[in-house]
Amino acid sequence: MKSDFDLKKILLLNIKLVFLITIFIFLLNSACTKEHKIVDHNYPGQTPTSQKLDIIEPPFNAPPIPLNLEEVRLATPYPETVVKRGIEGIVYLKLLINNRGIVKKVVLVKSLDPELDEIAIKMVKQLRFRPAEIENKPVAIWSSFPFKFTLYK
Repeated sequence: MKSDFDLKKILLLNIKLVFLITIFIFLLNSACTKEHKIVDHNYPGQTPTSQKLDIIEPPFNAPPIPLNLEEVRLATPYPETVVKRGIEGIVYLKLLINNRGIVKKVVLVKSLDPELDEIAIKMVKQLRFRPAEIENKPVAIWSSFPFKFTLYK
């Protein structure tokens, strides 16, 4: 039989555990219900009074979907110099996709090879997307995009 001291210890541990779980749920709920942030950006050539692009950070209802991905992949060159070196892998990019589904800006996140990085950036600029949506309205967002290069044997 357990002593009163052991039972008090177990009860205290249970109370601490319930408290920690409650805090965790509160923090998780706060993060999930946080309103999305809207940021205004001006692009080169625009005056402060010209139209600004609202960029939405998730959550959004529908993610952007590439419409011509296969066409762009088939048109992607694979330089012979890179093939000879046996380089394959993924170039990680971050794309700014406007509310019309056009790639407005590309940022190289993780490089694979300078030649392949340049090709990946050039090719993603040709992609067209169904824009992301919030409440059934198209919005501009930043989206991660892996561009894969594969050697066929």
